[in-house]
Amino acid sequence: MIASVMVPLADISSEPPEMMEERVALEAPPVPCLGNDACRGTDAGNTYSTSMDISSDFDWTGVNETNTYWGSMTATGYSSTSDNNNDMFLIDTPAGYGVMATISWNGTGAGYNDNRAYRIAMGGSSMLGWGTGAYSYGYAWAYCYDYSTSSYEIMMSTSGDSQCTNGPYVASPTYAHANPFPADLAGEPMMVLVNCYYCYMIS
Repeated sequence: MIASVMVPLADISSEPPEMMEERVALEAPPVPCLGNDACRGTDAGNTYSTSMDISSDFDWTGVNETNTYWGSMTATGYSSTSDNNNDMFLIDTPAGYGVMATISWNGTGAGYNDNRAYRIAMGGSSMLGWGTGAYSYGYAWAYCYDYSTSSYEIMMSTSGDSQCTNGPYVASPTYAHANPFPADLAGEPMMVLVNCYYCYMIS
């Protein structure tokens, strides 16, 4: 997963040059990398309380920052709630920041479902899974996945930008947990979910 934190771009013409820079980490913190997930060497959880907090990996200096993380899943079948099928990463941003997350995987092209192996979702501390409804595998702000024929990468951003052929599907504004895109984080913690859609079937 590639996670980026971004300062707002609405008034980009008046930003000083130092605010236009972007810091890209060559290796995601902590260094040295301790292994999956997110270089912590432990499995990212599937709830807010068990999610992996990567907030301290960013400097929060007003510069766009990007970190790259390795992860793995041991799913052997489909599940919308299993810890083996879901990894959640917590990012607690100061006010004024947004988040972009990209996931990519090794698709061999040999299997029909290689390109739709994963879903990505974003939500607040109430998120339980990729779904946008108010149910046991839902409470996400939005989710997306890819049904293209060759892409093994999907991206979502709180700004509303996305790189996925299906979605982002955004929670209905009638739900209390909804945060329409572009999503206003208002300095509140948010989570990025990587969900095994058909990852257990890829060769």
